[in-house]
Amino acid sequence: MAEKQAPKALHMETLRRFWEEMPFNRFLGMKIESFDEKKLCLQFSMKDAFVGNSLKGDRLHGGVIAAIIDTTGGMLASISEMKRQRANATGKQNRIFGKGGTIDLRIDYLRPGFGSAFWSTGSILKHGTNVIVTKMEMTNEQESIIAVGMGTYFVE
Repeated sequence: MAEKQAPKALHMETLRRFWEEMPFNRFLGMKIESFDEKKLCLQFSMKDAFVGNSLKGDRLHGGVIAAIIDTTGGMLASISEMKRQRANATGKQNRIFGKGGTIDLRIDYLRPGFGSAFWSTGSILKHGTNVIVTKMEMTNEQESIIAVGMGTYFVE
């Protein structure tokens, strides 16, 4: 007989599948390594389509970095808001993924995106009523920090 998953584990697996199966996220090859309502870690690998300098062919395009960092912040904001709504029993958690979006995103590119594997981590700085502020960091397999970001997200 198959063992039943605990409700929290089932909820986390549903969220994982939702995010990893989005077409753009699938294209990026993002995998969720860990997450809760306060922290998130995504992993992805270098692809030929991600090269930012065709003459050198060995570093991530800045747009890929920005997309991953924004996705990290947005995903974290959604997870955090869903958790808050469940705790408050507002009954709106199923609408969270269709409402909201990025208000502001700032990225500082600290060094070229060299590497074959990358991680984007994020954490919540402030969770207001309709606005969540996050901070993100992208590293490579040598644990060199490639970029950092701050994002502000609207949630309803």
